[in-house]
Amino acid sequence: EHVRRCRGPLCRRVRQRHMQSLGEEYLAAGRRRVQWLDHWARRDRMRTESVPLDGRAYFDLGNAYVEFAEFEDAVIAYRQACQRDPHFVEKLAERSLQCFRTGRYAAARLTIDMSLELNDGPLAMDKNLLALAIIAYEEGQVDEARQIAAKITSFRRVATDSNPWM
Repeated sequence: EHVRRCRGPLCRRVRQRHMQSLGEEYLAAGRRRVQWLDHWARRDRMRTESVPLDGRAYFDLGNAYVEFAEFEDAVIAYRQACQRDPHFVEKLAERSLQCFRTGRYAAARLTIDMSLELNDGPLAMDKNLLALAIIAYEEGQVDEARQIAAKITSFRRVATDSNPWM
């Protein structure tokens, strides 16, 4: 409290001696603390500004989570995308095919399972079941592939040349 009231040249010298006695480490650590706070504030601002607002953003977020093998977060993001815009259910099947073609069977299975869960049409369900059976077969799970293929109601409608999975 005495230092606050002091304003003369003697007080200035006392403050200068005090700052000199602290040494460079004190000031360097202070700069680091200020930089850390600045970076934290920037990261927090980026996080709040990058919250998805539409179906496309949630779908892209789900794709990013799949790339990092964070499948639980991907499921949440994909559900949000499909709730905001139902046409992303079809995009899930396309995404599954992309993952399958690049050899990422776990990601392909996740996205086709999501498409199967959210898609209610019988033809789309058969297409997704066929895709799931193909993924299981490629993973070496032949018995599971047979069980899944047995659930397909109209095999002739889905096993056409226009089906990208064939």
